[in-house]
Amino acid sequence: MKEISLLYTTHPDQESADRIALQLIEDKLAACTHVYAIDSCYRYEDKIQRQSEYMLRVKTLAELEEDTLQMMEESHGYDIPMIQKSRVQVNNSYYKWMLGVLGV
Repeated sequence: MKEISLLYTTHPDQESADRIALQLIEDKLAACTHVYAIDSCYRYEDKIQRQSEYMLRVKTLAELEEDTLQMMEESHGYDIPMIQKSRVQVNNSYYKWMLGVLGV
């Protein structure tokens, strides 16, 4: 098993999530991305908010993590984006595929 980085963030609409997902793939900062609809509930400016958002999940290598995080944050549509990072173990064949796709 090999370690990779999973990054998660939410976007206000599918268009912005898709745009960043595609840019990460084109820039070889991510091997794979997923965009899916979610319902969120949170407090913002002292009011409880409920809204539909789009979650972007990004699979990248640990050595590309900082550049990927920077691109995600700079391109984000929210004033205060939440970007979550997790390290996970993947099977060796998937890891080798990621290395080839990302040119590492």
